[in-house]
Amino acid sequence: MAGIVKILSEQDLKGLRGERGTAYIALPRALAPHVPMRPAGKNREPRLDVAVEARLDTAPDDTVMSGTATTNITHVGMGERRTGHADLRFNILTAVSRGIVALAARRDVAEPAGGDTLAVEFLDEGRFVRATFATRDPFRDQLRQLCTELDDAEDPTSGWGWLPAGVVPPW
Repeated sequence: MAGIVKILSEQDLKGLRGERGTAYIALPRALAPHVPMRPAGKNREPRLDVAVEARLDTAPDDTVMSGTATTNITHVGMGERRTGHADLRFNILTAVSRGIVALAARRDVAEPAGGDTLAVEFLDEGRFVRATFATRDPFRDQLRQLCTELDDAEDPTSGWGWLPAGVVPPW
């Protein structure tokens, strides 16, 4: 599996804006069977711990890393106690969120905004994630064209698609 592409919603970006609550990017639920998650936490929700590298397409040589701290992808609502609504969440560490915002300011480029795209590459059997925020065309538009699926039939902005190998510029 190379990865996925997602059109970013305003909710996905709350961590970049420094809003309260857990910062996460909602991933499509269809991805869950392809991610090697194991039960974890009090409710034994499926989870995969991952290290993260993130960058902006407008500053491809500058990388924000989680370092030795890992975050996780969690299938919320799918633990021992099932809730009425299940979400697949890519939790974003504050250091990564702040790093992306600081990088945008330092390079004088746009921060990711609603409607921009995110390419998420899964490496090392899913234990390592590279996330590229695409904030300008033509790359943003190229990624949008891959977003042929809807994660939520009620929300046409919930577009996503599978990311073929070789689409994202080399790191």
